[in-house]
Amino acid sequence: MENQESSSDELHHMDEITEDQVVVEPLIATNTPLDAVEPQSPSSSSLEAESSTSAHVQAAAKKSRQRDSKAIIAKAQGLKKDMRKGFYLLGGLQIASFVLIGFMLFSMLQMQENQQLNQQEMAVTLKQFRHEGMDMQNDLKADLRQVNASITYFQQLLASQHDEKNLFLKILILSNKVEPELAKSIARYVKYYAGIYKLDADMVLAIMAYESAFNPVAVSSVGAVGLMQILPQWKPVLGIADSLKNPETAIKFGMQIFGMYLKMYGDTELALTAYNRGPGPVDVNLLRGKDPRNGYAARVMKIYHQLSVLNGKQDPRVDIIALARAEAKLAKLEAAKMKLNK
Repeated sequence: MENQESSSDELHHMDEITEDQVVVEPLIATNTPLDAVEPQSPSSSSLEAESSTSAHVQAAAKKSRQRDSKAIIAKAQGLKKDMRKGFYLLGGLQIASFVLIGFMLFSMLQMQENQQLNQQEMAVTLKQFRHEGMDMQNDLKADLRQVNASITYFQQLLASQHDEKNLFLKILILSNKVEPELAKSIARYVKYYAGIYKLDADMVLAIMAYESAFNPVAVSSVGAVGLMQILPQWKPVLGIADSLKNPETAIKFGMQIFGMYLKMYGDTELALTAYNRGPGPVDVNLLRGKDPRNGYAARVMKIYHQLSVLNGKQDPRVDIIALARAEAKLAKLEAAKMKLNK
């Protein structure tokens, strides 16, 4: 009886068990032999409870497996996306590398082509420069030959008019009272200092012929001394130490004075007038608008005209201009020759 009550209590207790819990209690009594225990057949309610519990467990396991499957699928999809991105990135890098390599090859080919074109252009340009250089060299040689010919011509022209022998003969023609030795000395000094001071030797002879008639010891009424009739006041100004009666001293410093007046006035007749009257009267008359010439320049130019006729010239002014131009051109030609020789 007691066993039946306990069995009913156990069945009632099993009805109260939840779906998530199944409790199985041992039915073995204390001090009861194992063989003495009789197997009990489960009741229908117990079977239903067990079946319900098993279904609940299976459902929970199924839900757990579904969640695990979804998580695995999500991870697989994420990995797939990452792999796809990696493939896209790798493909992009490969395409970019191919494009870069192609661009580099194209640039190299273009540079090589440009270099070849530049080399061809340089070769053509150098060839043109060689031809032009040869033409210029030939032109320069021709110019140099022409310059040399012109220099020779003008040197001969000037030498023929101002040669020491010609000057000597001109002195004897102007004055038959001059001793030949003195005439030779005068011709030598005139040729030398005319070249230094760039003066016309025939003009110096004309001044000398009118001033002193080639008398080295002549002294005028106003105290002018020597071949060029220089006033003694000029000695401290020009630093003249020797006697003005010395032919070389008189010719040298007489040319300095006349050359100074030529540069001052830029006119031969005014320079001759200043040589005779001094620069003061010439300047005063010029300031007053008057002609300062006193006839001295005309008389000297007449003698100069005689010497010009001996040179084959009819107009003395033309001779002066021609000689000045010849000397100027000779200087330019000498400079051009030096430049070409460089």
